[in-house]
Amino acid sequence: MARVLPPCAALLLGAVTAFALVACGGENQPRLLFSSYSSQDRPGLYSVRADGSDLTQVAALKVEGLAYPRVPSPDGTRLAFPCRPDGQQSLPETDLCLSAPDGSNAQVVTRGKLPESSVVGAGIAWAPDSRLVVFCTSDVYVLDADSGEVRRLVVGTPGVPIGGPQWSPDGSHLAILAADTALEVADLNDGAVVNVAEPLAGQTSIDQFAWSPDSSAIAFVRNTFPAPAGSVNLYSVAPDGSNLREFPGIPGAPIRPVWSPDGHWLAVPAAPPEGGFARIYLVPVSGGEPTLLAPSLVLSDYPAWSPNSAQLAFEGAETAPNPNAFPPFALYVADVESGELRQVAADLQPFPLITWSPDGRHVLFTSQGGPCVEGCPPGLLFSVPADGSASPVQVTDFRVNTFVGWRP
Repeated sequence: MARVLPPCAALLLGAVTAFALVACGGENQPRLLFSSYSSQDRPGLYSVRADGSDLTQVAALKVEGLAYPRVPSPDGTRLAFPCRPDGQQSLPETDLCLSAPDGSNAQVVTRGKLPESSVVGAGIAWAPDSRLVVFCTSDVYVLDADSGEVRRLVVGTPGVPIGGPQWSPDGSHLAILAADTALEVADLNDGAVVNVAEPLAGQTSIDQFAWSPDSSAIAFVRNTFPAPAGSVNLYSVAPDGSNLREFPGIPGAPIRPVWSPDGHWLAVPAAPPEGGFARIYLVPVSGGEPTLLAPSLVLSDYPAWSPNSAQLAFEGAETAPNPNAFPPFALYVADVESGELRQVAADLQPFPLITWSPDGRHVLFTSQGGPCVEGCPPGLLFSVPADGSASPVQVTDFRVNTFVGWRP
């Protein structure tokens, strides 16, 4: 039975100048920064130690009238979000705003810098250094949050959506999806944009892409539904469009490839061609046949790698789901080399957030804390030892929407 930990007695409300300020004393442990922006709960930015202790509110957040979630910078010092012209509540969000972590001191940073017809959507992503932020209209723009400079990085087609912006881990390149049909990569140094992948004949779209840890490659999925037997839908490519590679042998349609931190493996859930539930395959990047991770499970999905690339935490189920309810999901940890499998938490929600602590000793995840039958809103936060030596600890009594990342 999970237990609830009380919040840190000292709540830090309002803006912060450095994430290091949010620690409420105690040991200097890495902390997970996460957000909650549901108006029914306690919206704001929070941090917690890996073992679930010392829950701290970094900043409360006002969400009244909020059309889009506010996107925290990696260092937790700023929020970015689409906004309307002053006093024009009937108009669409035509600008980008930045604010303090609690939503105060909001400023329209793109005023007069965008075409009049621009509408800023949900495609907002901060660079790893928390200085640059990309946002999408029918074009792609990059804002320097320190200087206020705005430059158009990619020229799109009016009315054609651009989405899914992802920064390379080193912050030098940006990958985007152009109308779900092409994968483009922009070089932030010289502004060059390269179309690195387009759908092949009979393939409907490109999506579900991920940067390698060293920023040298992008793994992506070319969708074909249903996936014919023997089809190849998983690829990788260099940011300049060279070294396009296929990864054959995955039965069915791969989704959401996840690189191991050492760059040697891809963990790829795939739905079987005959229909059914996704199961995770391990794909060696250097070449070789994919391996089914947990053959004893009927479902495995949402893989998260341990920092040393030796283990995977993921959502799984031992029995087939009831067609009228969600299955009895659980959180599992599997050893990549031996295949050893252990269940570390029960009653996991569908579509969980899962992350490892930097030392690999704990797994933090979201869950309902009980069976989910009629649709699942975002879950509560839990922490559990990765070796399964103790029961999960319930960290929050409010719902968690996003993991921002680990900080010292």
